[in-house]
This record gives sequence, structure tokens and C-alpha cells, in this order.
Amino acid sequence: MDLTIYSSPGSDQYDRKFPVKITFKTGEIVYGHFKSSHRHSEVNITKTINIHFLLIKNIEDWCNNINEEIEKRDVIIFDDDLIEQISIFKSY
Repeated sequence: MDLTIYSSPGSDQYDRKFPVKITFKTGEIVYGHFKSSHRHSEVNITKTINIHFLLIKNIEDWCNNINEEIEKRDVIIFDDDLIEQISIFKSY
């Protein structure tokens, strides 16, 4: 899975970058923005690992422009093998 294509293109009505929605294989869903990721290559396999993700703690507040400061957002790190689906989240 190449996560570099999920860079939240476009902006919402508040001129903020759209967040991404990540659905994990466990059924858990998180919202936020990619901060950085690291690539790892094995024989004929290249995958993204150690994804640093700026987590939006409350997506309803984010949709209503009650925005937490980016510096105060949690950064989570995970391996892309845990991901079921990634999509751009648009609140309207």
C-alpha cells in the first residue's frame, strides 16, 4: 500500500486540508493527517512502515471548526499492514 498518495488533497469550507480516514483491520477508525512515513524495501516488496499520523481526537468538533491546535494533536505510529482502507474524509 503506497500511503504517499493519501496526502489530503483539497480544502474544506474553512480552508483546511481534508483529513484522511483510516479503517484498521480490527474495525477501529481514526481521522487525521499524515506527518511522515518511512519506506522499507525487501525482495520485490516495498511498503510504508512507521507512519506518523496527526490524530484528530474528535472528528465532530473538527467538522464544526472547533479545531484543536495541530501542535497539541497526538502523533500515532503504526505499520500499514494493520490498515484495511484509507480514504479522504469530507464532512459535507
